[in-house]
Amino acid sequence: MSNTSTFTFTVTCTGGNEQKSSTLTQSLTDCTTFEHATTVDASSSVTYTETIDISQVKFLFIKADGVITLKGNDDGTPDVTIVLASGHPVVWDADMGTSCPLGSVDLTSIKFTNATAAGIDVYFLCAQDPA
Repeated sequence: MSNTSTFTFTVTCTGGNEQKSSTLTQSLTDCTTFEHATTVDASSSVTYTETIDISQVKFLFIKADGVITLKGNDDGTPDVTIVLASGHPVVWDADMGTSCPLGSVDLTSIKFTNATAAGIDVYFLCAQDPA
């Protein structure tokens, strides 16, 4: 039996007398999801071991409540580095027509580094088609 997951992200922009909304929706059958909700302590890092096939990624959402750095495959020279601004999520879906922010190299690890003096909550969700 197959299982369908739907990922939805809605943005509403209000300015002057105008309000506009846009919704991204991605429905995937039997997808693989990588999901992490964690607190990265002050001046520390958290690493997750994953196998993310970048060519199969269909949806990505990353959010932090403070400035945090994400590095993929960080063995001294990471394959991808993303600096997240506090409260500004990274949102991507395969139908956007742009490259995945996680880069083009398959990931085997994801490391979140917090260089601040306070703990930061991080949420990471990545969905890919089954390999």
